Amino acid sequence: MPYAVERSGDGSPAAGTEVVEREGRDGARRVMYLLRTVNGVRQRPRKIDAEVVREPVSQVVRAGTGPRAAGNPR
Repeated sequence: MPYAVERSGDGSPAAGTEVVEREGRDGARRVMYLLRTVNGVRQRPRKIDAEVVREPVSQVVRAGTGPRAAGNPR
């Protein structure tokens, strides 16, 4: 289960920079399947249950909107 990315604007960092305040973490899901064999032929697996083992943790990113520092433009 992929994590979400939450972005917010912040005036303290310079424009064009991003600061990751909290790392994201993928979640985990356990899925149980039923496997049947009929006359030696394996049938298609059938999903019978699913449960969330670990919830995903969203990543928090602050995007800079402040003025750029004066210096050598590149």
